[in-house]
Amino acid sequence: MRSFALTAAFACVAFPFAPQADDGDAALAAVPSAPSRTWSEVYAWLGRRADAGEREAARLVLEMHRIGPRAYGQDFRATPQQLQRWQCRAQGVEPPCAAPSPTA
Repeated sequence: MRSFALTAAFACVAFPFAPQADDGDAALAAVPSAPSRTWSEVYAWLGRRADAGEREAARLVLEMHRIGPRAYGQDFRATPQQLQRWQCRAQGVEPPCAAPSPTA
């Protein structure tokens, strides 16, 4: 069910108007909304936001990485260091942390 909800959230990116987050969720509220955006561009954008410290962006980029082949028909690449850093941020702690592998 969680994957469906995230896939539905990412689908909103394809529409001309981005959804507005009521809970102050900066990562979702600022997702590029142009119809011409590709999933790779969204993934790269979320990765930059996650690297800048946004927890929700880290959670979303990890989910895109995990379900990319099934949901988007493509592999979203990331280094082990990126995955570790994003996993830490998604948990709300700064790297380095003892985060479990995001692919497990």
